[in-house]
Amino acid sequence: MDIDTLRLKIRKARTSPRGEHSRTTWKDVGDEFGIPGGTAHRIATSDYEPKRPVIRFRLGLPTLVPAPVCSQCGQLHVSKRCVLRKRKPNPFAGWVILIPVEAI
Repeated sequence: MDIDTLRLKIRKARTSPRGEHSRTTWKDVGDEFGIPGGTAHRIATSDYEPKRPVIRFRLGLPTLVPAPVCSQCGQLHVSKRCVLRKRKPNPFAGWVILIPVEAI
């Protein structure tokens, strides 16, 4: 289940069949989903996505796995090597090659 589908389910649990807000509290909605009421309110009314593994499991969301960071620059890369590291300068960069006129 993705987070947008979950938001719709929580909002639907909060509204009455006639479409208006019912007397159901956020605590009751949270109890229905197995989470705290404040978390249910935050998910339904904002773009909050829970990070705790227990809450994600109860809601049927995929677990988040920490990704390793680069040991050289401390950022997360999609590529296999660090693109921000400084490369060794090319000793021949900027050189002008002179060709004798007789060779042309």
